[in-house]
Amino acid sequence: MSSINLKNLIYISLLLLTSCRQNEGDFHSLYTVALTTFEDALVTDGTVESVNSLAVNCPQGVDGTVVYMVEDGTMVNEGDVVCRIEDPGTATELQDAQTNLEINRANLEKTYADQAMEMALLEAQIQNNEAEKAITSLSEKQLEFSPQNQRRIRELELQQAAIQNSRFEKKLRTMKIIHQTEIRRQLMGLQRVEARVKQIEERIASMTLTAPRSGLALRGVSLFSGRKYVVGDNAWEGLAMVMFPEMRQMKVRILAPEGIYKRMKIGDPVEYSFDAQPENKAWGKITIKAPVGRPIEEKSKVKVFEVEASVDSSLMIPPPGMSTRCRILLQQVADTLAVPQIAVFDRDSSKVVYVKSKKGFEMRKVSTAQSSPSEIIITSGLTVGEQISLSKPDDKMIEKN
Repeated sequence: MSSINLKNLIYISLLLLTSCRQNEGDFHSLYTVALTTFEDALVTDGTVESVNSLAVNCPQGVDGTVVYMVEDGTMVNEGDVVCRIEDPGTATELQDAQTNLEINRANLEKTYADQAMEMALLEAQIQNNEAEKAITSLSEKQLEFSPQNQRRIRELELQQAAIQNSRFEKKLRTMKIIHQTEIRRQLMGLQRVEARVKQIEERIASMTLTAPRSGLALRGVSLFSGRKYVVGDNAWEGLAMVMFPEMRQMKVRILAPEGIYKRMKIGDPVEYSFDAQPENKAWGKITIKAPVGRPIEEKSKVKVFEVEASVDSSLMIPPPGMSTRCRILLQQVADTLAVPQIAVFDRDSSKVVYVKSKKGFEMRKVSTAQSSPSEIIITSGLTVGEQISLSKPDDKMIEKN
């Protein structure tokens, strides 16, 4: 038990004893003034964490639910599954993308078939026109001795067939260009959909989180609840789901109630003790105080504030995840007169004590300095060796000035 807690226990015991016996005549609990070391300290709990950790984060684009989480403090091998997340929205997105992919493939096949049909019809027209042109050319030889009008008609028919054939060939070239452009457009669309499907499949695969290296796996702490992740918790992109701490340097995370948070300041020394390692001690200081508190649990009006403290030295390096008792030293003054708070009273805007005398008690004004919930420093008005009452004496026992 710390010296501060022991003092508090003694003062409380003395106060209770005084209360129980204050009606028994002139009995009063006394405190002998002596030089001592004044200390004002807070005691609270914290958790050891690694200063540097490798985080396994929830992948981008995911808003899901944890369906599997490795046990906290488990030793794992590289590649082992440490967390699995399911996102119904992503599953629906994949189904829609796969349907869209099938539609695009079917449309491309239909386009190939339609274009092949158009090309076949146009090529048949060209072949038919060539045949008619050949027939007309043969008939022209047979009409060498025919009347001029008939020969002129055949010549015009040949010209007409040649023009028609030129139109068909030009249409064929244009159709090929149009078909190629349409195929390229559809292929690009198909590639985009295929890439989209692959992207979603990779995202779903990435929701099975694996260990990037062998070592100790610790569950991440939710930014919303302040506790470690469990199955059923929500998981959003970028959140650290599992941590792989480096074991060389540690820190302590404290969730401080508002009353304790307000009294501590950055730079205050901290001494750590560990129930799981009774022989171990460590020392550090307060390094970070979160400016804003959060509810201690969902819908609670009680707030806690996150505080970080360094571990600058230790008998043994404590492992991450271990609980620690933190004794935060707010003030310390050596070789001073410090008396119990219960021995100092307010009277007419002054501080007074009741000093034991031969006739009873002398009411004496004192000057004070730093104080704690249990002690207060006296800068003037008392000397070493004097005895003061821990409770206000009866008026008949107080000397008249």
